[in-house]
Amino acid sequence: MNWIIFAVIVLIILTMVKRMMPMKGVGHITADELQGKMKKDKRAHFIDVREPNEFSAGHIKGMENVPLSRFKSAASGLPKDKEIVVICQSGNRSVAASNKLKKAGFGEVTNVRGGMSAWSGQVKRGS
Repeated sequence: MNWIIFAVIVLIILTMVKRMMPMKGVGHITADELQGKMKKDKRAHFIDVREPNEFSAGHIKGMENVPLSRFKSAASGLPKDKEIVVICQSGNRSVAASNKLKKAGFGEVTNVRGGMSAWSGQVKRGS
């Protein structure tokens, strides 16, 4: 009986880890790379999937707020012919959003590793 409980726990953990893993075709950049991309790449569309209260407390200029909680309806308004660059607080919600975009047929999707936490650390270093 104990092995059944163990198997169920392992299955739950694997399912959770899989949801946090980016799917094939999702690109990744660091916070340092994001800063350069935002300056140079005028075709990319930059979105922040944090909730409005998080976004209003501090965000990167040029990011559009598309909260993950309302993502399904809001994503339909995003341009499919542009690269979509996604950020959140730590990188977990942006991976989920990136996966949803790929499943919805968006061609070029890029996740910012470490999210705003990495961006804040990068800003503090003076990069």
